[in-house]
Amino acid sequence: RGEGFLKTVWQRSNPVLDQKELKPDGSAELSAGSFRIKARRSSTNDGWRIRLSGTQGTKKIFDLVYNVSGVANWESSIFIAEIDPTNSFPEIIFDAFSGGAHCCSTRMIAYETGSRSWTIAEGDQRDGDRFTLEDIDGDGAAEFDEIDQSFLYAFESYAGSWAPTQIMQFRQGEMKNVTFEKQFQPFLRQDVFGMEFSANNSEGTWNSNGFLGAWVAAKSMIGEGAGAWSRMLFLYDRDNTFTKDFCKLLDNSKKECTDEENSFPKQLHQHLVETGYGDIRPY
Repeated sequence: RGEGFLKTVWQRSNPVLDQKELKPDGSAELSAGSFRIKARRSSTNDGWRIRLSGTQGTKKIFDLVYNVSGVANWESSIFIAEIDPTNSFPEIIFDAFSGGAHCCSTRMIAYETGSRSWTIAEGDQRDGDRFTLEDIDGDGAAEFDEIDQSFLYAFESYAGSWAPTQIMQFRQGEMKNVTFEKQFQPFLRQDVFGMEFSANNSEGTWNSNGFLGAWVAAKSMIGEGAGAWSRMLFLYDRDNTFTKDFCKLLDNSKKECTDEENSFPKQLHQHLVETGYGDIRPY
């Protein structure tokens, strides 16, 4: 509550060099030192079009036009950040929202290629309306700090779902999942501490299958999955029937599922194996 506060020992860094909101049929100007960006949006029948031009001093570097289709013509965010150290300039990232009460954002990244030309890469759709950047490994280039979306709706409703951290790295037009790489272990451990702190301060969370599924996965990434699995077996909600027909997903010839076939541990084990967390059950 603050009575014993002494000092801040860590806080999230902000790798964004400049950021603006880009309204429908609006424009924005951004800069990072002598690197300057002009962005202009115009509406289309199924979304919007963006024109990006970049200069360094008086030298024109690029002029790009990109159509963003299948999205709502809502306000978007555009910013400059260093996410790919293999080229000479920081990248320009902007997003587009699908619209609707609950869905997705798509991120686009303008970057300098190995041949010194510029292009725009379109990423996958992510839940929510914004993305978090953090230079997690301290190499001067930021990673995308996200969540593993496969855990949403997996064991609980959306509101009851939790998800482990997923770290994505951008290099020359390709987005790579680097979550399991060694240099990110301290960050993942910190994330587990945060999950446990939240659960300790929220009644019933330690018995929520939505939380426990994500927590076991998060613990597995720091080498503590077997212990988490054993604890989960005592805590999980045996009365939860959110995915009551789970066994039919594995074998569509089945007409009925037994309690064991449909149990949360059975579902969680299958999900962890299929999504790359491995078989962490202690034997």
